[in-house]
Amino acid sequence: MHTAAPASRHRMIAIPLTRGMPTRLLDQCDKLAIFQVDERRKRVLYESLHQVPSLAPGLLPLRLDRLGVDVVLARTAGEAARELLGHYGIAVVLDVPSKAPSEIIWDYLHGRLPSALPDEP
Repeated sequence: MHTAAPASRHRMIAIPLTRGMPTRLLDQCDKLAIFQVDERRKRVLYESLHQVPSLAPGLLPLRLDRLGVDVVLARTAGEAARELLGHYGIAVVLDVPSKAPSEIIWDYLHGRLPSALPDEP
C-alpha cells in the first residue's frame, strides 16, 4: 500500500535585521531576511536579503505584506507593531535569540521557537 506524502505547507518568513543580526526594535531594522519555507518538509526553499529604506513608523508592515510575508520572527515588537502586522494577517513570533537568521529559521522549522500559528490537525 502506497501512502502519499503530506502536502507541503509553504510560508514566507521575515527576520528584521540590524548589522546581520535580529534587531531589537522592528522599526530600526536596515535589512529583512526573507525565507520561503516548506514547513512540513522542514526545508528552506528560497532566501533573500532586502534593504529597508528609512520608513516612516508603521510602514514596515505594509512592506512585509507586499513581499508576501506570513510570519515575522523578531526579538521584540511593540503592541502597535503587532496590531499593524495582524491587520495584514502577518503572525509574529517574539523572543527569538540573537543569532544568525539561518539558525533561527532552522529552530523555527524544528519547533524550537514558539509557534505563531495553530497547528493543523
